[in-house]
Amino acid sequence: MAVAEQLAQASGSMGVRQASIRRGVSSAYYALFHALCTLCADELVGWSKKGSLPPIYRSLDHGPVSKKLRSREARLIDPAIETIGALFQNLQENRHAADYAPPSALFSRTEALALIDEARDAITLIEGLDAKARLDLAILLLARPRAG
Repeated sequence: MAVAEQLAQASGSMGVRQASIRRGVSSAYYALFHALCTLCADELVGWSKKGSLPPIYRSLDHGPVSKKLRSREARLIDPAIETIGALFQNLQENRHAADYAPPSALFSRTEALALIDEARDAITLIEGLDAKARLDLAILLLARPRAG
């Protein structure tokens, strides 16, 4: 989060400043995404089994995560997950704009810092989940639904 904030606060020419602000928005989203990857790896494997972590850590897919975080099942785990899902979706949409929109689509420093605060809030909510909710969320995010 500190890197995202430093990028959003960068100075220089308009082009350099805008590129830094966009990278700050993107970094904030990825900080939140990696907080969810960490939650899944920690809950399902544990850091003491470092050799087994990469496949779990790398198992999350961006699109399905957003959908699952905003699902009825997620809300039943803990109401805070609904807020996490809304923040995740907003950050994901803004990250996409920051990474792919034409240069004419500008982000203000104020907008970027607000998005960084949203990512920080979502990470705080994730860290505040109790042990059962953390495990249930990890399972929800990684389990593949089966027809039937």
